[in-house]
Amino acid sequence: MRKSIYFKAVLVVVLMAFVLEAGLMAYSMINRDGRGWSGMSRILSGQGILLAADTLAETNIDEAADTNGDSTSTSEDTTLSVDTAASSDTATSTASSVVTISAEVLELIRTSDPAAYDKNVANYKELLSELNVHERYQSEMENMLKAGKKLPDILIAYSFVNDSFGTIDEVKSLVDAKEAGGNWRALFDGYRESNPDFTPQSFESGYLEELLKTEGITKDDVMIADRAAQKLSVPFTEVMQKRIGLKTWKDINAEYGIVNGQMELPNVEVAPEKVEALVKSSGLTEQNVIQAFVIAYKLDADAETIIGKFRSGYTKTRIYAECLESKYK
Repeated sequence: MRKSIYFKAVLVVVLMAFVLEAGLMAYSMINRDGRGWSGMSRILSGQGILLAADTLAETNIDEAADTNGDSTSTSEDTTLSVDTAASSDTATSTASSVVTISAEVLELIRTSDPAAYDKNVANYKELLSELNVHERYQSEMENMLKAGKKLPDILIAYSFVNDSFGTIDEVKSLVDAKEAGGNWRALFDGYRESNPDFTPQSFESGYLEELLKTEGITKDDVMIADRAAQKLSVPFTEVMQKRIGLKTWKDINAEYGIVNGQMELPNVEVAPEKVEALVKSSGLTEQNVIQAFVIAYKLDADAETIIGKFRSGYTKTRIYAECLESKYK
């Protein structure tokens, strides 16, 4: 099915972090044909760029049958971009920026590595705030510190598992494996092998359209609920009902043991001509270039550096391992 989307302003491309990490699957929010997600988003050229049609006030979507999977057409003078947005719970972002660490924990951090004390404390505070860490998981990390685990190892494992929509038990397992002599690249590769790519589920025709009429429920809520439900093999409706009950994803996911506390999906800003130029100069696919920008954003790295690593044959897990080690070690 082809969607002709006419924008009078900037096209906004949503690059879903957890979806990109799981194979760049395309979500769209209004089910028209009963085969799954279709109707509001569109992959360009078969890659992982989604048009977030609902982010602009003046948008017109026309649908026509199309068996060839044609790319989305836009007016010639339209600029395509990806919008960066904070991934933390907007309702609690102010509160989450106020980080409290006990004197006991600060002393543990100092004792474990006096020379790196300031860096380790700064990294810990940043992670707690930026990842909107639930109090339960802050306590779990501090219990690991009290058990003699190294703070950099805890932060590396937590950051990786958070992006993977994983659980606190998986964080602990990675930290234990690292302490036993493992290296992060191998550990991340093993994690990926044990956690298959996420594939959005299909819903009955009309279900999502009705769900999104529920006050306070957004497309992001549907995506996050699907991810959580599949991760833990629980019914989608069970997870979604908690959100309809006005609980935050930070609290909902904490109930399930999932560390990710995001309320909105993170996005990355990049002009389409930049992507096109990098595809030509690097020889990489559009998907790889887009992934590079997303990974760079999440890891606070330079996108062209990440592209260079892809060209050298790096996997995503190797990039994560090197970047996280560089940041936290």
